[in-house]
Amino acid sequence: MTYRLAIDMGATSLGWCALDLDEKGDICGILDMGVRIFPDGRDAQSKEPLAVARRGSRGMGRRRDRYLGRRRRLMEYMIETGLMPQGREERKALELKDPYELRARAAIEKVTLPELGRALFHINQRRGFKSNRKADSKDNEGGAIKKGIAELEQAMMAAGVKTLGQFLYEKHKKHEGVLARPETKGQKNEYDFYPAREMYAQEVDFILNKQQSFHSELTDDVCKKLKEIIFYQRPLKPQPVGWCTFENKEKRARLASPAAQRFRILQEVNNLEIDQMEETDPWLTVEDRQKIAEALQNKKEMTFNAIRKLLGLAGTVKFNLEAAENRKGLNGNSTNFLLSKKECFGDAWHDFSAEQQEDIVEFLMKEPDPETVIETLIRDYRVSVEQAEKICDAPLKDGYGRLSLKAIHKILPGLEKGLRYHEACKEAGYHHSDFRTGEVFDRLPYYGQALEAAVIGGTYAEEDKDNPEKYYGKINNPTVHIALNQLRKLVNALIDIYGPPGEVAIELARELKYGRDRLQEHNKEQKKNRERNERINVELEKLGQTPNYKNRLQFKMWEDLSDDPTKRCCPFTGKQIGIHDIFSGEFEIEHLLPFSRSYNDSPANKVLSHRSANRIKGNRSPYEAFGHTPEWSDILARAENLPKNKRWRFKEDAWEIAKGKSEDLIARQLTDTQYMTKKAREYVSFVVAAPKGESRVYGIPGQLTALMRRKWGLNNIFDDDSEKKDRSNHRHHAIDAFVVGCTTRGMLQAASRLNEDDRDKIRMPEPFEGFREQLQDKAEAMVISYKPDHGNARKAAEQGKTVAGLHQETAYGLVGPGDPKKGTMIYVTRKAVSGFTKRKDIEAVADPVWRQTLLNAVEGCKDGSTEFKAALAELSDKKNIRRLRVHVERSPETMIPIYQPGEKGEERAQPYKYYSLGGNYCAEIYEIKHGKNAGTWGIEIISNFHAHQKDFIPGWQKDYPTAKKVMRLQINDMVAYEEEGKTKICRVKKMTSGVVYFRDHRIAAEEADKLSWAASAAQLQKKNARKISVDITGRIKDPKAALTENKQKAA
Repeated sequence: MTYRLAIDMGATSLGWCALDLDEKGDICGILDMGVRIFPDGRDAQSKEPLAVARRGSRGMGRRRDRYLGRRRRLMEYMIETGLMPQGREERKALELKDPYELRARAAIEKVTLPELGRALFHINQRRGFKSNRKADSKDNEGGAIKKGIAELEQAMMAAGVKTLGQFLYEKHKKHEGVLARPETKGQKNEYDFYPAREMYAQEVDFILNKQQSFHSELTDDVCKKLKEIIFYQRPLKPQPVGWCTFENKEKRARLASPAAQRFRILQEVNNLEIDQMEETDPWLTVEDRQKIAEALQNKKEMTFNAIRKLLGLAGTVKFNLEAAENRKGLNGNSTNFLLSKKECFGDAWHDFSAEQQEDIVEFLMKEPDPETVIETLIRDYRVSVEQAEKICDAPLKDGYGRLSLKAIHKILPGLEKGLRYHEACKEAGYHHSDFRTGEVFDRLPYYGQALEAAVIGGTYAEEDKDNPEKYYGKINNPTVHIALNQLRKLVNALIDIYGPPGEVAIELARELKYGRDRLQEHNKEQKKNRERNERINVELEKLGQTPNYKNRLQFKMWEDLSDDPTKRCCPFTGKQIGIHDIFSGEFEIEHLLPFSRSYNDSPANKVLSHRSANRIKGNRSPYEAFGHTPEWSDILARAENLPKNKRWRFKEDAWEIAKGKSEDLIARQLTDTQYMTKKAREYVSFVVAAPKGESRVYGIPGQLTALMRRKWGLNNIFDDDSEKKDRSNHRHHAIDAFVVGCTTRGMLQAASRLNEDDRDKIRMPEPFEGFREQLQDKAEAMVISYKPDHGNARKAAEQGKTVAGLHQETAYGLVGPGDPKKGTMIYVTRKAVSGFTKRKDIEAVADPVWRQTLLNAVEGCKDGSTEFKAALAELSDKKNIRRLRVHVERSPETMIPIYQPGEKGEERAQPYKYYSLGGNYCAEIYEIKHGKNAGTWGIEIISNFHAHQKDFIPGWQKDYPTAKKVMRLQINDMVAYEEEGKTKICRVKKMTSGVVYFRDHRIAAEEADKLSWAASAAQLQKKNARKISVDITGRIKDPKAALTENKQKAA
């Protein structure tokens, strides 16, 4: 069977259509079509990968575990050496002593060994900030911390103290804060002070040296061991590196590698040509190219004017890259340029062998500790301290290329001879663009096996062969990873039914080619952006900043404040921002409309402003934060200096305006889809046979799909009154796939030659006769397939794992009994004042004085209004109160008690905190067999927490031991039921309080629950509801149909 498979890929959907082809290869009908819906692996609001949140939570847990392990080892060793009492009661009594006083005294006088132990135990709790030179270079927060450290050092010198403990004790006596908190008051920095790890280490050294003169027990070995335990730092786990495009068992080379730098230079130089405008124009010779390449080896860059001068060419001569790519010149070997500077290695850099240079660069890029780098450079390479510090701070190019050093060294000889990249690859035995063996698979393998160059990680270890992700590696983008796996399952399922497709068409998430005018405009804009970036890079180097995206953005935000540098100031405070203030830590990039509410991370939504103003502004728009203050008119006046695309965000109705702005759509999804469809096109080619040199997998731009859908009148196929595409119906993905499959390359070429107005006038032939009726019939019978997103809780629990969050993150303390009739209890937690949005929230505040103060502040304000939030924010800043204790009334069954682990043999103590149950795992529907309710159905909603308990037995099994389980429903499970003589199909949307919410399988979006059915057990029973399965192609397995078929066979 010959058919064309058309695919419409989205971030969370796969629309597909199999089109029947006749002997000539023309479409003669629709074979099959469907839609698969799946999660994109990202948070629904922030669009951050879910793995990031899970990794963050795991990281917090692991850091906590490491701290507890370190604390336990320290306690055991101090008990062993006499620095802590043996008895638990004595240790408890020691806790009552002021640790700040003990730390201060230990630095100047004799303290007892247990008192010293108490001081060390306290230091172990907070060890200070330890710099990581690679991470710090990418983290703006690191600048604020370093400024806080510098201010603390100055404050300690001014106070005349020897140790951090002495300084903190003086603050403690004055009832001042002793913890570094991200708070701002007036014009102060975010951190008034921030202790560094080195300060704690110096304090421990100081007090141990002092106490050694009083206690013979404190031998050098004991002191060394104590310091090892307190300051132990786990080595950083290396980040995974992708495999080489050509050598799939070799890791990719760093961009900063001298070999990789030369490789890039030769590639560009060999692509350089002189535009032959006149017959007399010269040609570039091999010697010319070698001259340019050698000159670039020790330069950061060379302008085309400099290249013309080097070769003795006239100023009228133009290079191809100069005209086509709007470039000013060629980039040089940035690694050689930086490390051969006089303040770094100087000329000695060129005396190192190629292997030594590679080793040095690898060390500089890999070692996180600046002290280790400096010590190693001084010891092994005989440089001065000043040189070592400069080398350590050199902004070498971060990241990895696509090739390994092995492949680079194989290709370099060809490039050195002046060959183009593809020619050099061929000479080295590689093919630069086709990585396939020519083999056509019967079924799609795991994408990591087929797309080796696209994945990172991968062990290729024999023991991991059963786990393809681990063995071959994976694409780090969760959206692309999930989509390609779903594509594999769909294509293989269709191959099982219809055989391999003869052709595949995929909708590409990109526009049709630009027309001439638009292309010129696009190139002009690109050139402008490139020139601005180059200019800013120069300024950044003058300021001693790494020329990366983050720093360029900060500089651009400074320039956006005003065309006149003398008028560049914080739009909120009016504080002047000079060029040397940009990276001082005083100013930071702030989202004008908060990202947590707008999800807009574009530069147009950002501004450079003072940290103190950002703290006051919080999670509010400029108007919400400052619109009712006396300074508002001044703020508006300063906002007039900003670009037009920023000014409107200061308006009172900024949120309403934002809703209609296309720039506020989440751009990430388009980026994901563009990359995804590109990889999908490459991926499916592995199951499509084609003559050598020919491809039967092609892409259709999404813009052309929209044009053809409109031309063929398919926007209103589900609604005759609508002329727009109906996105609230999942079936539109399959309609798009149909259009993609019916769009020929001739149509694409014809549309590409026209401008947008002419495209609307063009007439396109219909795909085949009667296509609309056939399409409607197929769409009407289509059942949407949903990927289940739930695991086996019982199995996970046996392995010590979970399939979902077991509880919410907020911890509560128990206050006492609540309503005796309801059997509730009162719990307490702390809540940010900025989180209060209505009076009911305020009425839960535990302290009656603060409760009344807050209520007075919002008097006359409507719940949830801008005025309500602004009044609380003003009070919070005025009274310097950020969080308050609030009471909540909950049923004990919904709270999880957490117990403090005690000594061995002790009885379990009372719970010391509680967590609220997390989401629900499933709804179990059961039928009662005996008693007055015999024959009726019931529902029990089981939480994630209870489902993961190894000894958990559902309540219905205890209450009705003879009851029978009818079905277990989880989110996105499919259910069929009878209504008005017809079988209807829906999916599980949510479940709560003994009710399951269902929604028609075709509905993609609804307002609240208006289109959902909230079903009780009785309603499910009445409508003969049953759980069905829908495979990835949309085929149904209905137990009722199977039962009917069996009865007919028996008859």
